[in-house]
Amino acid sequence: MQSWQYVDLNEIDPNVQPLPEGVYTLKVLRAEHKEGIGKTSGKAYEQVKFALAVTDHEDYSGRRLWEAFFPGNYGAKAMRRIADATGIMQEPGTTLIDWLVVLSEKQPTFKVPISQVEDLDKDGKARSFDVKGNPAKVNKINWFAVQPV
Repeated sequence: MQSWQYVDLNEIDPNVQPLPEGVYTLKVLRAEHKEGIGKTSGKAYEQVKFALAVTDHEDYSGRRLWEAFFPGNYGAKAMRRIADATGIMQEPGTTLIDWLVVLSEKQPTFKVPISQVEDLDKDGKARSFDVKGNPAKVNKINWFAVQPV
């Protein structure tokens, strides 16, 4: 698409298609710490958010993925795997937030398997639907299989 002038929305498929399952090289575009108040819970929260892009792929280079980690073992282990795979380790005496800044500046790459799953909430109910009313599919990154490029 070169210009909005010639777009006919009647010809656009409104469904977002997740990436096909496979191993992809991802580039860290941005990694940042966020704090806030939950809109529904009213409780304070903090998270680490990653903006990632597929690289070195014939059909999907540039496709964006986003991931949020909340405090706990799962997110910490995933970030440690990113550090190991990219070789960008948290320097002794620095904070995790400092490491996120370095990661964002260097924008390293790593390989990881990605699968497709239904977009379900913690109770197993669909969070989003396709235009036919079926539970939408989303991508799931296997953070336990992060590999160096």
